[in-house]
Amino acid sequence: YVLAESVTMHRETATRLLATHAGSHCLAPAVKNVLEGCKAYAPYDVILVQGALAFMPETLLAQLAPGGRLLMILRPSLYMPGQAIMVENRSSGLQQQPLFDAATPFLPEGLPKPGFVFA
Repeated sequence: YVLAESVTMHRETATRLLATHAGSHCLAPAVKNVLEGCKAYAPYDVILVQGALAFMPETLLAQLAPGGRLLMILRPSLYMPGQAIMVENRSSGLQQQPLFDAATPFLPEGLPKPGFVFA
């Protein structure tokens, strides 16, 4: 298991719970920036992002194993719901499949970049 959590309190709690329940499975040190992932333990068969991102996380996509899948909520705007998607690393390249609509809150690292606002 590899844990990436930006909120310190959540990271500490999740690390403790995973250590208790992971048994003999590998537990990598907690990573502070979710978007960086954990390159030292890559490639991964599955990466699950639990929060919305306004963009595709290129660093995480690069850490997918052949046949690996990234599951996330892609939400380009603050004012509209996002969409759960699955990105699979196939031999022909990355294939994106929409799953369902989702109004999931943004991860702090995944907020949309400020744009022009008509006042």
